[in-house]
Amino acid sequence: MAEKLIRGLHYAETNTPLGDVTVHAKMLINEPVPYDLRDVESILGGIPPDDRLGPGFSYKRLHTERISLWAFLIWGQVLIISFAAAPSVVPDPHSL
Repeated sequence: MAEKLIRGLHYAETNTPLGDVTVHAKMLINEPVPYDLRDVESILGGIPPDDRLGPGFSYKRLHTERISLWAFLIWGQVLIISFAAAPSVVPDPHSL
């Protein structure tokens, strides 16, 4: 689900396909952000949410040269924290 959201939003913002990436995500439903994801939460915390797609859906993203961090909030209850990177730069999947 996160990969489809990332690919679609990337295309909507840039008008170009995302290309070959690996996506890892963690879905949280009405629960606090776990300790191992708090750094990602604090990095994205200062970015204003993009909620122009309609009620019940907002997202934040941070693009760097090597990785993209994304956070999706659906109906204020489902939080998906994810990252996308070229396969050669993907961190350990167990860290998410």
